[in-house]
Amino acid sequence: MTGHREYKIVLLPGLDGTGRLFSPLLSCVDDPSSLLVVRYQDLPADLDQLTEQAEAMIPEGQAVILIAESFSSLVALRLLERGKLQIAGILFFAGFARAPCPLLLNLARFVPATLIKIFSTNPLLVRLFFLTNKMPLSVFDLYLDVVRGLPSEVLKDRIRLLHGAKNLPSIRTDIPFGQLRVRGDLLVSKRSTTDLRTLNPALFIWEVDGTHFFLQTNPEKSLQIIREFCQSATGSTPV
Repeated sequence: MTGHREYKIVLLPGLDGTGRLFSPLLSCVDDPSSLLVVRYQDLPADLDQLTEQAEAMIPEGQAVILIAESFSSLVALRLLERGKLQIAGILFFAGFARAPCPLLLNLARFVPATLIKIFSTNPLLVRLFFLTNKMPLSVFDLYLDVVRGLPSEVLKDRIRLLHGAKNLPSIRTDIPFGQLRVRGDLLVSKRSTTDLRTLNPALFIWEVDGTHFFLQTNPEKSLQIIREFCQSATGSTPV
């Protein structure tokens, strides 16, 4: 690591909350223990409870760069609002500041939890909706294994949480923000960039081709983007 200020990279997981889907990225790092992976409890929880779970895993007094994947964008922003951590920057991977796909989330509210679980783990439906034909088989199998292990009510609850995120956070900040935006992402529209720029006009943007699961399907490129963001935000690259 270079630079005068030490900091820790913290990985905040997507909707599954397990952190297991960071495995492809961690396999590209010489020392995976240099990155802290947050994991949420497999229980229904509101945004503040998830945020508290994340805070409890992050060492006090340690400057951090938050890498927020998809769902955890909301957690990262709430961590910033609470002001208990020394946040040196936030990089949003396929991230957003409020409900990314309101119509779909509104429909999902009326679908029983068991059907959401079936949809989320049916290989054909997953391939069609998430365009996972671009995902290596090993990563696709990992995704299915992770989601199959989640309680149905937890999946339903986190969709409810996303649906409830209708308004932008009130916070405005000059803490560095970065966004990896995937062209053709069926879940996150370009509105997400406008929203994040509202919170911080000096937003670094990386626009790439791929799917919502870019971090899993392109771990080497993802690591390169993380390094570039860290360099821009702090002047040093710890991984």
